[in-house]
Amino acid sequence: MIAGGGLTGLASALWYTGGRQVGRAAAPVRNKRLVKAAAEPPHSSAWRIIGPGGGGAQYHPTISPHDDKLVLVSCDMSGLYLSEDGGELWRIINLRSAVRFITFDPVDPATIYVGTTTGVMRSEDRGRTWNIVIPRPSDVSLRYIDDEAEPWLFNDNKTILVRAFAIDPADSNKLYFSVDSTLFSSRDRGHGYKDFATLARSACTRLYVDPHSPPVRRSTFAAEQSCVIRSGHGLGGVLAGRKVTWR
Repeated sequence: MIAGGGLTGLASALWYTGGRQVGRAAAPVRNKRLVKAAAEPPHSSAWRIIGPGGGGAQYHPTISPHDDKLVLVSCDMSGLYLSEDGGELWRIINLRSAVRFITFDPVDPATIYVGTTTGVMRSEDRGRTWNIVIPRPSDVSLRYIDDEAEPWLFNDNKTILVRAFAIDPADSNKLYFSVDSTLFSSRDRGHGYKDFATLARSACTRLYVDPHSPPVRRSTFAAEQSCVIRSGHGLGGVLAGRKVTWR
């Protein structure tokens, strides 16, 4: 409450704390604020809120490398938001599961991959329709395991949690991903895939493909909880399903 102005001339003024009256001033207070107005926090005019919002935290903001107006961001309330005009308008996409990562195809501008808690989804039309890629749709069974109304995908009675995902920067038919500590590769956009290595220490949390390495012998980096491991032999033999030694 602000004293002064309309309160000038009164015999006494009320003191307020947290919206409650706690006492009276011993003497009239003229033209003086009892509670100082909150100062506006410093901010940069280069930043502005563009949404979306409405109850949950926002994660994984990702901009298309082909079109900077195409933006996706996930929400911890299981929603995925997409904008095609740089954030002026957003639409929500319900993939029925929380999103763990968003990856744009480095070659095809219309293709987007999204990792959820139960697999990997792919859109080939800038996010309008989505299909399951990992695990294979023919191997999937759908179950509800709790009261959150979130379906879980099972493959051979096991849940599939893809923790890391990468696409070859020159050939987007080649995909790399991890399930816990096992690494997989595909040369046909996920229609078929084979494991090529198992990390000894912990689950793989990030995968990176070196764009400067030879296309037939790609160098790939896998991040574990406490270290980063580099493939020692490239991925020429990996795509054939051969086990490789990592160092």
